[in-house]
Formats: sequence, C-alpha cells, structure tokens
Amino acid sequence: MTHRLTTPGLMACTRYPDLFSTPDGHRVSTSTYQARLDAAREICIECPIMLACRDEARQLRAFGVWGGEDDIERASAGFKPRQRRQPAQCGTEAGARRHRLAQEKPCTICLQAETGAQRLRKRRAEPPKCGTRRGYQRHRRLGEDACEPCRIANTEADRRLRATGTTLAA
Repeated sequence: MTHRLTTPGLMACTRYPDLFSTPDGHRVSTSTYQARLDAAREICIECPIMLACRDEARQLRAFGVWGGEDDIERASAGFKPRQRRQPAQCGTEAGARRHRLAQEKPCTICLQAETGAQRLRKRRAEPPKCGTRRGYQRHRRLGEDACEPCRIANTEADRRLRATGTTLAA
C-alpha cells in the first residue's frame, strides 16, 4: 500500500485498504492475519510497482503490507517499523495540546500542568535577579562569592523555611 507512490488505476491495494493495514500495529488471531496477508500478497504480485512499494515501506519503516511484505518480514530484513507514539496523558502540557487538537476544552488538570510548565519555562528564561534566593543560588552555581543582597535574601529564606516550612514569603 503506498502513500507517495502514485500510479492512478494501477494500485489495486487502494481498493482494499483493510487487507493491507494492520489495525494500530496489532495482530489479530494468527489464522485471520495469515488469510489477510495471503490475500494482500496475491494482489501485490500482480502490481507493476510492487518492488518500488516495498522499498518505500522499508524507507518509511511502515506498518502493514507493502509490496507483498508485512512489517515482520521488513523487520527481519533490517527495517523495523517505527514505534507508535502513545497519546499524551491527561495532567501534562502535551495532554492540553491533545485536547485542543481534538477541538476540546482542556480538562482542569491539563490546564494546571500547562500553566505550571509555562511558568517554569518563563522562570528558566529569565536570569535570577540579585537580592533573591535564586540570585544567591546562581552565584554559588557559578562558583562566585554571593553579593550582599543575595546573602541577605538567602538568609531570610532559610529563616522562613525553618519557621514555616517554605521559603516563600507570606
């Protein structure tokens, strides 16, 4: 079955897509799969672009029957199919994108994950300012002596941590 090869009227596989595709990369029962594979190969043998189709499948690392060869045979020839991606999980930034691509409103946990990821990216993009605990940590990470405002901010954050369990000011 081809995607980029176009020879109008010559490709019988386009009339029987169920024979040539492997649903979600999974196998049905062995006898059913073998019957579909045999039927697809009979169609491929008569196709004038069978070898070009097989070569394209190897290059694309495709699933299903292409040029009379299934993905198991391509894998044994050294052309293993690409792994299919798992759909993005809810509660992640990618999950929010998945909702939007499906033209759905993102769920609450996806929105929270997206907001958190955006904040983190923004925070990483901005260099820490002097006079803050992050500024102090940056000085230390660079092997520098911390400036006085950063030392004061770090000391205050340490006091808050001991007193309240968090470095964030109230």
